[in-house]
Amino acid sequence: MPDISLRDLFEADRENLLDVVDWLVHMPQDNFEKHVRRDLTGDLDPVAHQALRHPDNLHRWNDTLTTMHKSVNQQLADPGRRGKEYAEWRRRAIVFQTSVSTHRAEVKHLLRQQYVHPPENRAKPKKMTRQEAGERAIQRLVDAHRGEFLALLAKKLEADGLSLSEAAQQEVERLATDARKETADA
Repeated sequence: MPDISLRDLFEADRENLLDVVDWLVHMPQDNFEKHVRRDLTGDLDPVAHQALRHPDNLHRWNDTLTTMHKSVNQQLADPGRRGKEYAEWRRRAIVFQTSVSTHRAEVKHLLRQQYVHPPENRAKPKKMTRQEAGERAIQRLVDAHRGEFLALLAKKLEADGLSLSEAAQQEVERLATDARKETADA
């Protein structure tokens, strides 16, 4: 296990990190579990990876990992499964189980460390207003679908007799080219 202190985890980009921590704190459980699964496979972005390890998320992360661990153990113990497909599934399930166990050890280490060295700057959970929640949702949609958003924005501006800035127009063209390449590769 790497020797990481809680203070080291939160040095860079503290404001953005605390926004992601707050986002995870208020996230519905099924979405939170999806982020934990992405972390297990190494597909979670670095800021969300750090936010998951923030003291405000440690207990929820631990509970989610514990539930996943129990579930995979129950599935592995099912005597009714057999065959070639079962062997491949079992191999993947054991890899998943190992990853869950490793992450459970990490969260337990961080929980113990939290009680020995409590961080000074915890995220202060606050109740979001509807407007804030709406703005965050819109921003997440724009970030996830940037190319489509810029294309729609360009059409709307054109209909109103306006145009995108040159930089935005170049980004729309770049994203459209990337999308065409992805479609051709698939």
